[in-house]
Amino acid sequence: MNRDLHCSRRDFLALAGASLASLLAGCGERQPPEHIVPYVHTPAQMVPGRPLSYATCMELAGYAYGILVESHEGRPTKIEGNPMHPSSLGATDAFGQALIRSLVDDDRLRAPRAHGQLSTWAAVDASLAGLAAAGPLAILTPRVTSSTLARLIETLRERAPGSRWYAWEPIADTHSLAGTRALLGRALHPLPRLDRAQVVVSLDDELFTERPGRLAHARAFAERRRPELTTHEALRLYAVESFPGLTGAAADHCLSVRHSAVEPLALALLVAVQGGRQAGETLTAIERGWVSLAADDLRRAGSAALVLPGQRQGPQIHAVAHALNHLLGAVGRTIEYLEPLTRGPTPGFESLAELAAELRAGRVQTLVVLDGVNPAYDAPAELELERLIGAAPRVIYHGLHDSETARLADWVVPATHPLETWFDSVAHDGTPSLGQPLIRPLFGARSSSELISSLLGRPTPARDLVRATWRGRVPEQAAWLRAVHDGSIVDAKPEPVATQLVASALAELSVRARAGSRPVEAEPLELALFPDPSVWDGRFASNPWLQELPKPISALTWGNAAFLSPDTAARLGVVDEQMVRLTIDGRSVDAPALLLPGHPERQVSVHLGYGRRAAGQLGTGLGVNAYALRCAATPWSAVDVQLEPLSGRRPLAIVQHHHRMHGRPLVREVFRGRYRELGAQAFAAADPEPASLHPDRPLRSPAWAMAIDLAACIGCGACVVACQAENNIPFVGPEQVRKGRELHWIRIDSYMIDRDDQPSARAFVPVPCMHCEHAPCEVVCPTGATVHSDSGLNDMVYNRCVGTRYCASNCPYQVRRFNFFGYAGLEPELVTLTRNPEVSVRGLGVMEKCTYCVQRIHAGRRASRREHRQPRDGDVRTACQQVCPTRAIRFGDLADPTSAIAKTRAEPRSYALLAELGTRPRTTYLGRLRNPHPKADT
Repeated sequence: MNRDLHCSRRDFLALAGASLASLLAGCGERQPPEHIVPYVHTPAQMVPGRPLSYATCMELAGYAYGILVESHEGRPTKIEGNPMHPSSLGATDAFGQALIRSLVDDDRLRAPRAHGQLSTWAAVDASLAGLAAAGPLAILTPRVTSSTLARLIETLRERAPGSRWYAWEPIADTHSLAGTRALLGRALHPLPRLDRAQVVVSLDDELFTERPGRLAHARAFAERRRPELTTHEALRLYAVESFPGLTGAAADHCLSVRHSAVEPLALALLVAVQGGRQAGETLTAIERGWVSLAADDLRRAGSAALVLPGQRQGPQIHAVAHALNHLLGAVGRTIEYLEPLTRGPTPGFESLAELAAELRAGRVQTLVVLDGVNPAYDAPAELELERLIGAAPRVIYHGLHDSETARLADWVVPATHPLETWFDSVAHDGTPSLGQPLIRPLFGARSSSELISSLLGRPTPARDLVRATWRGRVPEQAAWLRAVHDGSIVDAKPEPVATQLVASALAELSVRARAGSRPVEAEPLELALFPDPSVWDGRFASNPWLQELPKPISALTWGNAAFLSPDTAARLGVVDEQMVRLTIDGRSVDAPALLLPGHPERQVSVHLGYGRRAAGQLGTGLGVNAYALRCAATPWSAVDVQLEPLSGRRPLAIVQHHHRMHGRPLVREVFRGRYRELGAQAFAAADPEPASLHPDRPLRSPAWAMAIDLAACIGCGACVVACQAENNIPFVGPEQVRKGRELHWIRIDSYMIDRDDQPSARAFVPVPCMHCEHAPCEVVCPTGATVHSDSGLNDMVYNRCVGTRYCASNCPYQVRRFNFFGYAGLEPELVTLTRNPEVSVRGLGVMEKCTYCVQRIHAGRRASRREHRQPRDGDVRTACQQVCPTRAIRFGDLADPTSAIAKTRAEPRSYALLAELGTRPRTTYLGRLRNPHPKADT
């Protein structure tokens, strides 16, 4: 060191500062210039900071559900149900809530592609313009209920003679149409009316997840189970299920059987209702008891009875159900029939097989695939459609995302998102529904109607196409604007049609039912396939909100598995997460096993929709492709499947590993008759709430509280995704879920209830933050980051949190979530467009939890002040409360004795979770009410 070099302290600091400044000057780019463009004329309805709502709709498998989309200054941020729409009634499901996330999916198609290279829309129009005149086309669509699209396709077929229209839905109701055709002489669309029913029998029908109109059915079911109804007035539900689901969990009498055993039960039920007897003993003692009780209730209810066949069951069972409804006099009361709602060909295996035959014969020169139909992934293996489409001379694919079929196409055309375009559709009851855009297409995409208009040589905006379709029915502009405002055209709803049984078909069915049928005793292992409750048929594979949504009962996320009952697994030598090989007719799939109590014996069940090879960054490679095991003849089941245990294991992302209550009264359930007789004593707490040394907090208005009715909750999971959308909750991915680091603010636990007649009965318990009055989390926080507000909220002050996680360790309800990473910063920038501007985005090292949607509480307070009035009960609705299809969640001011929440807390069914700990939670529960047959009410 040179001692002659002298440098004062001031010179050193100046030199260091200059060096640092020069270093930082080259570390990044200058912020780009931005130009502020103010509103010269502010729109009349636009108030900065105050969202607007617009009515539109979304489709699933061709049926429309009305939604209201909340928009912040042109940015759609939240979706709610349209209370004026018959298929939603103000509620949505998980698919509807996650629609907002798919709008900003980073894996969406962003520009046209021609032969694997980026192209332009001008080139697309030039290429499409001459196709109609060049020769016949083959057009493949999903189920079409849009009058506009159907009109355009028929015009195209006239313009290009010889063109053929095919339709394909991997999950369709073709068996329902076949059943009505066999028994009623023509294909009809059945419309159940649960709001008029007293006894409902489900023959493997997932009423709340798979049937069109499931939200309306869930609402009607909950309304017909209100606690003030007597045992004779309240709806009674019988269910036979081939996989543990929501309908079986809600049933008063549930029977779990293999998929192939549903038909013998249905035939036995028909014989019992007719008053006859089957030849020989075809059922077990438990099955005979179930049939006897169900038949007795059906005869007693008469025209108020309803029998529902499962969408996955064959035409024979559908025919049995329609025969029972006619014999009981239910037609016109609990079930109505409409003309088929599908426009064009029925989407199913027959239509797809015709397309495969045309491709194989070389008679298809140009194939146009609309709206993301993906037969290269989900078509039956024996049709070889992936090879046939790849060999077609010209393929034009139109879809929202890249897919297995898109990679075989010559032209790939981006499709618009449902929130970006005009369209029309129909609800499950035939009500015409209208969709309007909330935002200009983010990537310059086009709707299917616009694409067909381009093929016709007349590119036309979707709005003009839809208006032209309905101008004859709604000529006046004022009426049209009202229909757009409401999201539906109620006056155009179709009327039910009269039906009559085909006598010969009924006689043949009765003869077969009396003869009885039953598989042989040495029953082989059976395979059953099911739609996935998270990704449906695979179309939502790239949506992380749905991928991370736990499946009901199994709590599995980010994939599928081969489900087995514990006894069947033990007999086969299989344990949880062990890889197994399923083989049918030489086709094999390797999947991890998952043991599920309550699962039918001698059956392996797999959900469809996984094993995608082209589903973006998130969906590709998750799970296994069960479509490889599917055949057109029996698409939902197969007998004599070979299961081979393998040596490997695959960890599964499961959020709940225990389902036993271990003697704790977490779920309280009594018979309805006993409840009316004993009142509060029927729900007497096993462990009384202990005395506390802490003084009780005085109830000062507002004192916010929540109650969850377990008798109404069906465990659908819509509240989980609604909370995620409302509160800017990021997804964490399968690896973090396996470590128990999921960030959902509300979870739905499922527990087994010990019933003598149903050992594996299930109940669902939604668990948000309890907002305890004596909160264990508050006393251990060293920085005061979690505090109690004057209105009773257990608040989080994010800026104070230093991430000790003491609060999570001290929470007996395990509802606090910690950001182990900066998840929000890892998401694509496009996602920020749909974030709720009223909710803070949390960062690395911060604890978070349910806030009772405090932003909505503040919005309600501001609204009452703005209108110079006192707050009213119902002004504030939490996200989970608003989305719930059964209205199982209630929220309000506990200090107001006239409020719904105060009255709910006074009900005899009201109880607190883990009340013996003395935490005094503001979130409480209402016990379950079961309404069994009087002979079983012991």
